[in-house]
Amino acid sequence: MGESRNTKLVKIEKREAFRYCEEELFSRIAEDGAPFIESSFPDSHYIGIYKDDDLIGFWIVEQVNSSTVNIHINMNAGDRVNNKYCGRDFLRFIFGFEWVNKVIAEVPIIYPEVIKYCENNGLKKEGLLKEHILKNGHFTDCYILGMTRGEYGSR
Repeated sequence: MGESRNTKLVKIEKREAFRYCEEELFSRIAEDGAPFIESSFPDSHYIGIYKDDDLIGFWIVEQVNSSTVNIHINMNAGDRVNNKYCGRDFLRFIFGFEWVNKVIAEVPIIYPEVIKYCENNGLKKEGLLKEHILKNGHFTDCYILGMTRGEYGSR
């Protein structure tokens, strides 16, 4: 589907994403108490990130409305050194769909490195969802970061 000199993006089945997803990664991205089962994250699409022939991560893509998708990258700790081009490649891929006008990400404030990753790829803070998810026994705020097609095109 999309590719750069380092990564290739391919739509994958949820079960393939879950085979890649270690319990540490799942517990990091899921709310407290979410079971580590394939039925988690219903109605989402999964875009695999490959380096050579190895799955090194995946994007969860959920359609919010007729023009917006909510995204989240997922990489096991050992593969994160490979993600330099993943954000750029993914944005080129997702804005390749004519109906997509906006990309958003909801990122818990407890993950400043993920917020920085989003910002480094051009997403901007648009708001704060107060006490949005249950993490580590507490309700945690999440930033909404976003980018429109026009902002992507002007980069």
